[in-house]
Amino acid sequence: DLRIDPYLLTTAERVPAAAAMLRAEAARLAETKLALVHGDYSPKNLLVSPQRLIVLDAECAWFGDPAFDAAFMLTHLHLKALLNPQALQLVPVFWSAYTSACGHDLETNTVKLLLCLLLARVHGKSPAEYLSAEQRDLVTRFVLSHLSQPHSLATLTAAWAAHA
Repeated sequence: DLRIDPYLLTTAERVPAAAAMLRAEAARLAETKLALVHGDYSPKNLLVSPQRLIVLDAECAWFGDPAFDAAFMLTHLHLKALLNPQALQLVPVFWSAYTSACGHDLETNTVKLLLCLLLARVHGKSPAEYLSAEQRDLVTRFVLSHLSQPHSLATLTAAWAAHA
């Protein structure tokens, strides 16, 4: 709930055009109990060495859908690509490693959550403060134009690269 309300439900109130999807994803997340979810899975909370990965700051952890952590990291990479397009090169590398370690088919839920979280980082309670007004508008337009279309992660990332 530390992520569902501030990210999805607040954004649903602020962006009526996406409210149905955001509320549906919030309900699905609240009901899913598949794995331990970190909730703040981003580069600032990862210590990486050749032998291991240490994940820090688990105060938002819950038992839920691991697609949330994947989407959270992918949101970070997509938004950072607005500042440095090379960040998108990390998307397939991360996705391959995450999905091979996870053992579940997460793509459909991850892509939906990626769209939700991109919008939430503009309109939710924890906005990405490094984005300019123009970049925030770009994110909003992009998400709203892709909500109704099912995408693979690769297709969505390619569309992002073309618009960013």
